Amino acid sequence: MNKSKVGKPSKRMVDLVPLYRIEDGGRIATSYGYMNIVELCPRNLRNEDRIEQDDTVETLAEFYRSYKDDFKFIFMNFPAVTTLQQAHIQGKLNNTDHPFYREILEDKLEELEIVTREITDRECYIMFFAERDADYKRNMDLMERRLGNIFRLQEIDIEKKELVLSKIGNMNSTIIF
Repeated sequence: MNKSKVGKPSKRMVDLVPLYRIEDGGRIATSYGYMNIVELCPRNLRNEDRIEQDDTVETLAEFYRSYKDDFKFIFMNFPAVTTLQQAHIQGKLNNTDHPFYREILEDKLEELEIVTREITDRECYIMFFAERDADYKRNMDLMERRLGNIFRLQEIDIEKKELVLSKIGNMNSTIIF
């Protein structure tokens, strides 16, 4: 009986994730072309009336029908960042001697520390792919035209893209700011 050897899966990150470089415009060059990650700024869908909800569903359906290349919606939880507020309250706390104000400021500082530890912000991204530069520009334009009237598309900085990509590559990791 002939048994053919089954090769072991590759464990090298270079083989698993075919990324080459992040270019000046923020797009990512890959072995098959280009990709990018764009943030969809949130909307409060629960407080919309029925007509607005139907418009949102229709617009997403149009986008699904008209967008031909590969894309992926990514939803992630990021920790709430309150470091600026904590620094401001800490500065106020250092400059006051009044016991009543100190107590209020200490309570506010404790609340912000709890928010940082226990509350996350849910963020949505679209990762889209293109084989050529012309396809990339066409896909970006199509997303802005189709989704731009219900969501505000926002480019994210390189550090945030690296966080999203590392989280996709290692789902068990924790994101820390």
